[in-house]
Amino acid sequence: MLSVQRRRVYRLILKNLEIVEPKEKIDVVKDDPSGNIFVEAAVVGNSDYIVSQDKRLLKLKEFRKIITPEEFNKILSFVCCRIMSFLFLQQRNLQYYCPAARFADIS
Repeated sequence: MLSVQRRRVYRLILKNLEIVEPKEKIDVVKDDPSGNIFVEAAVVGNSDYIVSQDKRLLKLKEFRKIITPEEFNKILSFVCCRIMSFLFLQQRNLQYYCPAARFADIS
């Protein structure tokens, strides 16, 4: 079951989704050219990440930030924790602590 914070982040993502129509072809997925449509959409949509389990897309990490769903969940946990900690700090003026930060590699 998803935490309340994570559900809020998912709703925020869904609310901000944008449908794009790529105008130019990009040919970077040599093993499976059908995967190029995801890269084209990410470029046109100026996305921060492509989330996929496709091994051929994951090989292209240097082209774009292409990550697994598990990696994306770590990022979401980190972001949720930072947001909640920030809000808590504003209300209480206490020291910042985020245990999820140790597990999230967002570089």
